[in-house]
Amino acid sequence: MKIIKRMILSLYQDTPIVRKFMFSSFVLGLIPLILMSVLFYSRFRQIMRNEVASSYEMVATQYVSNLENKINIYNNLIDSIVVNGTVQNVFSKQDEYSKRDTIDIWRLFYREIDNLIYAKNPQEIYSIMLYAKGDKFPRDGMHLSNYKQVAEEQWFIETFKQRKPFYYYQYTVDALNIDLLSFVKFIPNLNGKTYTKELGLIKIDLLAHEFFGVTQKNAAMEAYDLFVLDSEGKMIYTNSTQAFPEDELKEMINPSHEQSGHIILSQAYSNRIAVVDKINSCNWKVCLIFQNNKLDQKFNDTYVFIFMILLIMLAFMILLTFLFTTAYSRRTNQLIKKIKNIGKGDLSVKDVILGNDEIGTIDAAFNHMIISLDEQIDKNYIQWIAMQEAELKALQLQINPHFLYNTLESISGMASIKGCPDISKVSEKLGMMFRYSINKSGTELVTLNEEIQHVMNYFYIQNVRFGDTITPIIEIADDMKKCKIPRFILQPIVENSIIHGFAGNKRQGCIEISAISAGDNLIIDIYDDGIGMSEKQVDDLNAYISQIKTVLHEEGHRSIGVKNVNTRIKLMFGEQYGLQIRSKPSAGTQVRIILPLNCRMEGKNVQSIGD
Repeated sequence: MKIIKRMILSLYQDTPIVRKFMFSSFVLGLIPLILMSVLFYSRFRQIMRNEVASSYEMVATQYVSNLENKINIYNNLIDSIVVNGTVQNVFSKQDEYSKRDTIDIWRLFYREIDNLIYAKNPQEIYSIMLYAKGDKFPRDGMHLSNYKQVAEEQWFIETFKQRKPFYYYQYTVDALNIDLLSFVKFIPNLNGKTYTKELGLIKIDLLAHEFFGVTQKNAAMEAYDLFVLDSEGKMIYTNSTQAFPEDELKEMINPSHEQSGHIILSQAYSNRIAVVDKINSCNWKVCLIFQNNKLDQKFNDTYVFIFMILLIMLAFMILLTFLFTTAYSRRTNQLIKKIKNIGKGDLSVKDVILGNDEIGTIDAAFNHMIISLDEQIDKNYIQWIAMQEAELKALQLQINPHFLYNTLESISGMASIKGCPDISKVSEKLGMMFRYSINKSGTELVTLNEEIQHVMNYFYIQNVRFGDTITPIIEIADDMKKCKIPRFILQPIVENSIIHGFAGNKRQGCIEISAISAGDNLIIDIYDDGIGMSEKQVDDLNAYISQIKTVLHEEGHRSIGVKNVNTRIKLMFGEQYGLQIRSKPSAGTQVRIILPLNCRMEGKNVQSIGD
């Protein structure tokens, strides 16, 4: 909810007037257009769905009718064989035949049965078998056999269990991987008084995919899934690899449901139409699930048509809105242009927007404000420059007196304790350092080599003072020594390392200074192998030296020299430059100085800083 409120507030406050007018007109025009389009599409979709569903129901009705005809054809074929004179004569005398009569019986049946088969549809017929009741009746391997040979087969058992005049059975021949549909009927004795006597069985095996398949002539059936179920809901045949949607079609496949109909599926067959019809002669249910290609195509065409009309109307509406709002907000755009110019730094008032309405009043007040602001900026800028220069000078002055005081104290102590000739050398080094600090030559920048020489003089004095316990190591390439850096940025860090890194440590130590270039930056590392600091001490020290605003008020802090260096670098070059301190207990301390290379210092106003 808060996000929505912020978006509405942003739209209300931050959006230009032209866009507000265009947005409001667009929304007010778009809403009725969308509602009309949705209503039109919904109605059209329903009409198209009913039309396509009706055509699918007609296809299903035709398919069921064709199956009914096929069943009647094969029923008639069975009846033709059953009433055939040869069949009746042979089967009524089946007890009189034995195996030696096989060839004679085969000759009698071959022509009769094959003529009947070829008169029907032989491509669907897999086999026709007649089974005599007598166990001794010969079998020819093509059309004749007896009950004893098939007594253990499931279809034979089910036939006698059901005892229906016309029975069907579906099974698979695993060896050939084919599905068969069998029609079975008892052969009665039609001779004289023994009419009701059972002589045997006749079974026609049909290729299921041929029997239930759809001919190529019916184009509407090119994309469908077919399911044929018996009266108990068991699957007889399907051409689909997907599961039958029994849950969604539960009511329609119920045997008590006599009428055909359709339903839109939503689960396994998402957005497809299922049509269910009944085959009365076998009490089967036929379900055809259509892929809805025709319906999808019509829907897509409707989508395109509605979308094109909507685009045309929106384009016309946007054009009118744009022309109106542009004419209305021309003076507002003039004021916005003036504001943008001021944002670029142009504080001059060039043109005035005439008029006494709200825009004219705002422009007059705005011009007066800009004139006052320009005068105040000039005044504040001069004061800021003066304050920056004063702060830089104060930072520099914090370093030299502190160092000179300590050095002179060392010389005094050495002179009073021993009449050492090293005092002359120390005094010479001290003089060189003093001259370095006062001989600025009108610039704040020096070469890295000059700063290194200044540090080496400091090292000499300190080693005389502490007895050569600190060894300086300089790892800087000659080309790096020519780089320009601010003066007095290395000695305070070295001093801090000697005082704090080796405090109370009598062993030999070293301080290494190295420099490399990294992209547009100059990286100077000062590393000592002193006592180091804990992680908390490092975090506190990094936080302390980053507080630029308090530099002039914390002279008593133990790392004021390091903080001065960091402050000067940031004031000269920006916040992205300065010091980074890393340390671990007993592993020493590393201070990294990040500066711009010479080419990036050229645009900095460092010539007069500190003068």
